[in-house]
Amino acid sequence: MDLTPRTAATGGSAGPRRRRRTLPSVALLSVAAVAVAFILFKFLTSATMYFCGADQVGVKSECSGTRSFRLLGAVVAGTVKPTAEGVDFDVTLNDKVIHVRHSGSPPQLFQEGIQVVVEGKLAQGAPVTFLSDNVLVKHSEEYRQKNPGRVQAGSP
Repeated sequence: MDLTPRTAATGGSAGPRRRRRTLPSVALLSVAAVAVAFILFKFLTSATMYFCGADQVGVKSECSGTRSFRLLGAVVAGTVKPTAEGVDFDVTLNDKVIHVRHSGSPPQLFQEGIQVVVEGKLAQGAPVTFLSDNVLVKHSEEYRQKNPGRVQAGSP
């Protein structure tokens, strides 16, 4: 009986054993890479918030369905009505009017005739109603112009 160690050249098991260990490692790394790519894709697509004008609702696919998006428009005069949950109002852009049902209190600068961006999604069914949970008010630089001494230099 020969007890001398075998070498790779004489048909030892070093070559195939190394391949057997490499194949599961490569497969495991491939599965991990696919899982990480899938998670990143899902995270990035769900974190996207589209910006749509009132005139694009129902026209662009990003501005339809149950996906959340930001809606831009001017608050229509005479449509602001406080409710138990918040406030209802209409926004318009390029002659298209969308009804908004906002839950919560609107910002202090909220009023008729100003530009707003509301975040939320469309309600199911007709008529078209946008369910909002956040209102952003677009304001002008009038305060800075009327009161230049009250604003510190270098502030936005």
